[in-house]
Amino acid sequence: MKTNAAQNKIFIFLILSVHFLICVLFYLNTTTFTEISESASVFNAYYCLLNGEKVYPFFAYWFFTPAFVAYFIHMIFGGTLLYYFIFQCLLSTVTVCLIYRTVFNITKSYRSAQITVLLSVVYTEYALLSSVFYNQLYEIFFISLFLFLIFPFNDETRTVRISLYAVLIVLVIYTSAFFRKSLMFVYLIFFALLILNLKDKKYLLKFAALSVPVIVLMTFFNPYKMFNSNYIGNTETLFWGHTMYGGHGGEAALLIPENIERYNRRLKEFMEKNNLTDMTRESMDEFEKEEIIGFIKSEPHRWVLLQARKILYTFGVVPERDGLLMIYKGIVPVHWIVASLILQLPYAFILILFILSLDLNFKEIIGDRRKSILYLLGIYLIAGISLFGPYQERYRPVVFICFFIPVIALNYSKIMNLFRKEYRKELVTKMALILLLLAVWLYQAYEVLIIYHDRYFKIVQ
Repeated sequence: MKTNAAQNKIFIFLILSVHFLICVLFYLNTTTFTEISESASVFNAYYCLLNGEKVYPFFAYWFFTPAFVAYFIHMIFGGTLLYYFIFQCLLSTVTVCLIYRTVFNITKSYRSAQITVLLSVVYTEYALLSSVFYNQLYEIFFISLFLFLIFPFNDETRTVRISLYAVLIVLVIYTSAFFRKSLMFVYLIFFALLILNLKDKKYLLKFAALSVPVIVLMTFFNPYKMFNSNYIGNTETLFWGHTMYGGHGGEAALLIPENIERYNRRLKEFMEKNNLTDMTRESMDEFEKEEIIGFIKSEPHRWVLLQARKILYTFGVVPERDGLLMIYKGIVPVHWIVASLILQLPYAFILILFILSLDLNFKEIIGDRRKSILYLLGIYLIAGISLFGPYQERYRPVVFICFFIPVIALNYSKIMNLFRKEYRKELVTKMALILLLLAVWLYQAYEVLIIYHDRYFKIVQ
């Protein structure tokens, strides 16, 4: 056992070192920074801080907190942003280590823990985040830290240690709110755990006590509201995710001429009906709420199909735009097809492994509190990136690192068992899910290559 432990430590150290070097190499190869999603706004905030200007941590939908971290690192080390991006490479590596430790603490299996690290390292979309100047890397770090703490909190029986874990978990949740909204509603998971364990009074008391401070903090001391120079609620986010205006449905932009014409017409009708000459943010909220409710009431079937489409396309075949841009336009020239394969092959491999290792026995999940926590978190994250508002491929790394990969590591033996006679029904079900996924991917590829070629190929023109 000691030999295995020593060998495991060496193996994990080497793999984590490889991950760190991959992150650094991607950064050194990157030539596009302000072009990546919200990076331009974070860069502007950083330069404003350098110039001594007042900057709030949030402005409308944007989180500028990475700019404050970069500014702090600049004040210590000076120089360029190199030190900041090296810090991000280290943060990415620490996150992989946290997921590794979480899986090992659950399974006590070196093999499961090693699978976690290996899959995290080959997952290209995640490695590329170290070169991006926005919040997603922090989001994944805080959720992995939450996972690292919630399992021992779940298992602990001593009051003092339960209290210590609870304090740490609340601090992680609250601090994460400065970087992303991901854990703002995590108390919903606690409520679900309470419902699943109504007969266990000690367990109920434990998670009820954890829920209260989280709800109080997020309700009355929400940093996104307190330190936002132009706070905007969630109505616009919901509007794009729950109407057919955005893109081809569920996207966050008006792209289709017919949608633009319909949007302008409906907005004009709303203004005339309410005797409005100028649209305030409050009036826009009312218009958007009216459109959401009207769409759901009049075409509930289309709304349901839209939600299914958002989930399927979030985990679709289209390469994540930012990652493709970073590889394709790097210092070392890479053809867009090769860049797409570098992104999509590891992604597809992990996604298919997840389907094959997925637990289909709901009683087994509910009966295992650790699995209940992991699956509830996974459902919560998928709903957050796909169902809550509009979908985007770039939101999915948090689900892969904090849900898909841990499930694969926990259940890797299920993949081999699928080929036994007694698991034939489960194999058929999972193969059907994979075939459905491949069918969606084929149709998406047809959309990208044929129907909407001009839209998707702007990046490589």
